[in-house]
Amino acid sequence: ADARKELEETRRLNAASRLATAMAGQKVDELEAAITRGRAVGLGEGLEEAEAALKALTAKVSAATVLADARSGGDPEAMAAAVAEAEAAGLPEDELGKAQQDLAVMKLVKATE
Repeated sequence: ADARKELEETRRLNAASRLATAMAGQKVDELEAAITRGRAVGLGEGLEEAEAALKALTAKVSAATVLADARSGGDPEAMAAAVAEAEAAGLPEDELGKAQQDLAVMKLVKATE
C-alpha cells in the first residue's frame, strides 16, 4: 500500500512539474496535455491556474489569427474589429502597434480610392 501511495504521489509531482513547464512554454497543445494528465492523476493544485492560462493563451492565438486574416483582407472595418479583439486578448504591445499601423494604412488607402 505504501508503494502504491508513493507511486501516486510521484505521478502527481510529475504532473505538477509538467503543468508548470507547459505554462511557462505557452503552447496550447502542451498545456492541454498537461492539464489532462494533471486531472488523470488527481492533481488539484495548479489546475485552475493552468486552465485560466490556457483560456488566455487560446484567446491570444485566436486574436492573432483573426488579425492575420484581417490584414490579408484589407478591409479597415474588419481590421478595426481584429485590433479590438487583439487588445482584449492581451496581445503584446509590439504586435498591437503594428496592427494599429496597418489599420491606419488601410484607412488611408480606402480614403484615397
